[in-house]
Amino acid sequence: MATGAVTTALSYDNALLATLAVYGSLLVLKFLFVSAVTNWPAYPHTFPFLLVGLFYVLTSPEAEMATLLIRVFAAASLVDMLLPEFVQKLAYFVGTAILAAMAVQVVMVTLENFKELKYIYQLRDLVMKQLK
Repeated sequence: MATGAVTTALSYDNALLATLAVYGSLLVLKFLFVSAVTNWPAYPHTFPFLLVGLFYVLTSPEAEMATLLIRVFAAASLVDMLLPEFVQKLAYFVGTAILAAMAVQVVMVTLENFKELKYIYQLRDLVMKQLK
């Protein structure tokens, strides 16, 4: 990825980054004011979501799908606080699935540009030859 592409992706003109910023800020505010003040247990995926979400936005995903994933994750985090235990467990599962989907997308896009990967494969093949 060229430097210009990174600068463009990190601009607030990028709708996905703005969406992540808004919903991520809501989750952080929920953590600060609800979890810390009322001793309500924090939603465990909030901070990993912010990091993986940023990496996910930098992979230039399809805008509609990325916006949907971000919004559903934020809703799952808020539902975790408001509704009964059964729905909380469902919200936790939904949040985990979304976080995993985003992380897989980041890994798949990153592997395409991972130059050292071919050297790892060459080293593996060399070791396998020596073992035979």
